[in-house]
Amino acid sequence: MSYTIKPSVRKPKHQKSPLILAGFFTFLLLWGGIFSLAFGQNERTKETLTENQARRQGRSAVDSSAHKTSTSEKWTLSGYIESYYGFDFGQPFDQLRPDFFFNFKRHNEFNINLALAQASYRDGRHRATLALMAGNYAQFNLADEPTWAQFLYEARWAIACMKKCG
Repeated sequence: MSYTIKPSVRKPKHQKSPLILAGFFTFLLLWGGIFSLAFGQNERTKETLTENQARRQGRSAVDSSAHKTSTSEKWTLSGYIESYYGFDFGQPFDQLRPDFFFNFKRHNEFNINLALAQASYRDGRHRATLALMAGNYAQFNLADEPTWAQFLYEARWAIACMKKCG
């Protein structure tokens, strides 16, 4: 007779239940949605009046000079964050879901799928935008790109060649 001894598998005492983590994720998702609704809009509150617009409205050009945009209105900052908690019933040993998933890739973890930060500058004839991204989407979907390009979401700079016609 041969006997085999099977090692016992113990669940760590500090491991949290997936339901607790899902509740925490839902709480963060709701607050993230409220935060993005409150601060995600980048509308201009004041418009610059040109001399022609001032004449049409019956104002003088001197009055319209007070409405010109300040330095802080030339810059626009915005951001976006998308988090998730994923549980795979197949329970992969390396915590990664199959290769055809490039969104929501990690198993049994609270993670960030996509985080974007964008800064834009706009002044008369010049415009520029730089946006960076991070998270599982950038890490797994853009894995074949050079490292510096994996985190670059948008980069552009433009100069108007002609002045606007009044």
